[in-house]
Amino acid sequence: MQTPLRLPFLLLMLAAMLPEQGTAQPLQPPANNAVAVRPSPLPFDRILNPDARGILVGPYAGINFNMHSGEFVLTENGIVCCTFDEGSGIGPVFGAKAMIPLTDQLSLSPRLAYESRKGNFETASDPVPFFGQNNQVENVIFTDRLEANLATFNIDLLGTYTLADFGLYVALGPSAGIVMGKDFTKTEEITTPSGVEFQNGTGTEQELFSGELDIVNTLQFELRGGLGATIEISDAIFLNPELLYGFPFTKISKEDDWKTSPIQFTLGILFSI
Repeated sequence: MQTPLRLPFLLLMLAAMLPEQGTAQPLQPPANNAVAVRPSPLPFDRILNPDARGILVGPYAGINFNMHSGEFVLTENGIVCCTFDEGSGIGPVFGAKAMIPLTDQLSLSPRLAYESRKGNFETASDPVPFFGQNNQVENVIFTDRLEANLATFNIDLLGTYTLADFGLYVALGPSAGIVMGKDFTKTEEITTPSGVEFQNGTGTEQELFSGELDIVNTLQFELRGGLGATIEISDAIFLNPELLYGFPFTKISKEDDWKTSPIQFTLGILFSI
């Protein structure tokens, strides 16, 4: 009988021809000697806080629209010259600021700046009698003008609260100003009657005196508030328009009610550091 011997032989041959299913295959290195590198994660602030800007610093400049109010008296050698009660003026502003984030919406903004608190004032005098044509008594009326050039060095500490994703914010905080210059010029003009001029040859207008205002307080304090925006130009540069109003706590004059309330418009360039 040959059949029982042939069957085991055929089974062994079949087993040798089948692939090895359970044997682990070794890992092959990448083709062309390439090295597999795990992708680097994106920066943290690009994932969880894409609008993070860090601390912003930079210069700014603009204009003060100064609104002067309150009555004050100007004297010369102890004699009352004239009384002024309202005025206005425009002057430059320039300085540097920082915006330090405290939370996603709150920031602290310290500033140092030069500001002009210039003001122009005008008042009419009481009629003064004089001998006019044909030695007739006439009344002359003068218009007194005062140009006050007040220069201050200001230190502000404002808090800002962001209202919108594009950088719109409200700002509020105290401001302290040190008056560095207080020059003034006082002029007088004959307004009526027409055709009357000063005898010194200056026509209808003359400068009476100029110098420094000794009635001005050196320290000025106010509360400032307004709106601004930090508009992104690039990843690290921002345009910063801002409009502020100043509410005065102190008077400009030592004894009178003279105050100034500036409306300030500035434009800054801020850099992220």
